[in-house]
Amino acid sequence: MLTISKIIKRKYWMASVSALVLILLVIPALMLFYKPYSPTNMVKDGHLKSGKHVFNNFLQQIKDENGLLILGTSETGNIMDGENYYHLLDKDKSLNRNVYPLGGAGRNANVYFPLILNNPEAFKDLQIVFYLNPTYWRQGLNEFSKAYFDRYVDKDLVRHIKDRAIEKGLYERFLSPVQGVSKRHGFEYELTERIERYKSLYSTNLSNFIQGKNRVTTDKIDLDNYLTAEKKNELTEEVNQDYNVSHEFLLKEAAFPMIDSNSTYQDELLIAFIQLAKSVDIELTIYLGPYNAVYCKKMNPELIDSYEDEIRHIKSILTSEAVPYIDGTDLSYITGTFNDVQHISKYGAYLTAKQIRDYVKK
Repeated sequence: MLTISKIIKRKYWMASVSALVLILLVIPALMLFYKPYSPTNMVKDGHLKSGKHVFNNFLQQIKDENGLLILGTSETGNIMDGENYYHLLDKDKSLNRNVYPLGGAGRNANVYFPLILNNPEAFKDLQIVFYLNPTYWRQGLNEFSKAYFDRYVDKDLVRHIKDRAIEKGLYERFLSPVQGVSKRHGFEYELTERIERYKSLYSTNLSNFIQGKNRVTTDKIDLDNYLTAEKKNELTEEVNQDYNVSHEFLLKEAAFPMIDSNSTYQDELLIAFIQLAKSVDIELTIYLGPYNAVYCKKMNPELIDSYEDEIRHIKSILTSEAVPYIDGTDLSYITGTFNDVQHISKYGAYLTAKQIRDYVKK
């Protein structure tokens, strides 16, 4: 017999089940339409290193919102109190685009090869500006670095794309060789991936949504009127104007590094990156950065010719490969633009931001 108490219990049970369905299905579905990332809320390194779907979703969002992905090495990895070039680009009113940086010491183009080969569709039509630092043509850097590669790329991802890398002639020269068979096959991996995708709706999308409610909106700036006389003094006062390095770095009396003219590694890497980008329809623009010519002339003037030759050589590669590039090498000769032999200062970052902004807006 259906009593009132049973009806109430049944309603409570149905309400509980409905609530559970709402939590487990409806909310995650809504999160699929939420854009979880911002320039100040980046995809986690673990997702980037292993090429997980969260990273691919991140790239898709950049494309969906007509954003700009900035890739670079340590000059791009520096935060600079929120005044590095990509911060300024992201804040600029006239550009009016979200700018997402991925940088770090030794984060050369080859660390992205496995990611591109693993999911070329995620990179298709993606707008990338790659900061090419000529310091990597110097002795000690003009070679493959296993330590840097292993820092940024998961070994199982390399195993997974090994055959494709070999087919394109990229494996032996630019990737860290791995042994064994990739775990990214079979029912167990597929099940794990599906679980991870579901979990990420909470751990990534939902948590970022909650954080986003409290996120402070970044104040926009007018980059053309940003550099007042007072601001310029503020940006350059930390740099010795005679040597074009920070006062702290000048105390080291460090010699300027020599170009490694015996190695063609960086040449080959640059060409391979451009060709791979073209093969998957990445909208790639190279920003050819400066070298610290002011400091070089002070400390080792005999090296100037080799650097100038190398800059011309890099430009010839960019021209022959028919890739769009921004020539930032004029900053090499402007005082106040560097903190040391290879890293731009806040003033250098401002000038870099203007160069990239003016090019992208064209």
